[in-house]
Parts: sequence; structure tokens; C-alpha cells
Amino acid sequence: MLIHGKGVAYSFWLAVEQERAAQGLTKMDLWNLLKERAGDGPTPARSTIDNLRDSTRAPQPRIVHALADTLGIDREEARRMAGLAPSQPMPGVTVRSAIEASTEYTKDEKQALLTFIDAIERAKGTSRATRAESA
Repeated sequence: MLIHGKGVAYSFWLAVEQERAAQGLTKMDLWNLLKERAGDGPTPARSTIDNLRDSTRAPQPRIVHALADTLGIDREEARRMAGLAPSQPMPGVTVRSAIEASTEYTKDEKQALLTFIDAIERAKGTSRATRAESA
């Protein structure tokens, strides 16, 4: 899903860019390291890394693993950021509170999402009023 021009793997792209910069690597340095680590295997195209920023499709797991391993990013965290693994739910955090606390959405987008959540809850008979009455 594309949000604000950010691709599915935007969080992973950002982590890759931050780690690359922290290690003092240029994009070419990173690509050369990927190439060395791949040996005779396939090396991701240089454009693949930049495409993580705004692609509407999740990247291939082998690309995520190669970048994560090369930069020392935890593979499971990399998979989650790249949209390949679901985020772990946080106990006690509702969808509503996550939307309200999010910095990824504008005020109008939050309102639209919350309106949608309200409609789902009404259809299921679990609106805020219903939950409050049963508490």
C-alpha cells in the first residue's frame, strides 16, 4: 500500500539508508559489498535499493536478507520493515489508538480511517457506546 509516496518497504529503505550513512558507505560501496557477499549468486541491481523507497510491492526476501546481513540489521526486523512479516501486536493497543497516535497519517486521513473503524464496529455491534454499556 502506498502512503504519502512511501512504498511498502519505505521503513526498511530508511533503515538501510541510515545504517549505510552511519557506516560511512556510499551507495556504490554498499552495492560492492552486496556483490562481494553474493559471490557467484545474483546481486540486486543498484536501482533496487532506491526502489524500496516508493515501490508498491514488497521486495523479494533474498534482497531484504542480503541488505540486512550486509549492514548488520536484524533479519526479522528487516522483514517486518520491508512488509514481508506482520508487525507484532502490542498488548493493550487498539487499532483506534494506533491510528490516533500515528505520525504517518494526516489529520484528514486519520479521521477517514476512524470513520471506517466506526462503520465496522457498528456493523459488528461493537461501537464505543456498546462497549461502554457492557463495561
